Amino acid sequence: SFFVTRDGEPVATAQLHLHVDDGYAPMPELGWVAASPRHRGHGLGFVACLAVLRHAKSESHREIFLRTDDFRLPAIHTYLKLGFQPWTFDPSAPDRWRTIYQKLGIPDVPAW
Repeated sequence: SFFVTRDGEPVATAQLHLHVDDGYAPMPELGWVAASPRHRGHGLGFVACLAVLRHAKSESHREIFLRTDDFRLPAIHTYLKLGFQPWTFDPSAPDRWRTIYQKLGIPDVPAW
């Protein structure tokens, strides 16, 4: 777990979940990203996620994944800025992602 603090109090967090014996193994997961409601919108989730990604790299992980919901637009925007790309795993995914990109004001939608 990684935390961003202000005056000694946690205001944002992100975690690295190691999948050692399930269907995702050995790929770790970036998850449980959150920011205090009073501190949202300041890029602290980005900072916490970046700490997780740097730690994962230092532990020689070459890939990492995350899961989120379509309505979590600020989080998705952060993940896209960090370089994550949508995984279009089912037939509904391309249309859903086009909608997400449109809501985020991202004009260059990848061709899936």
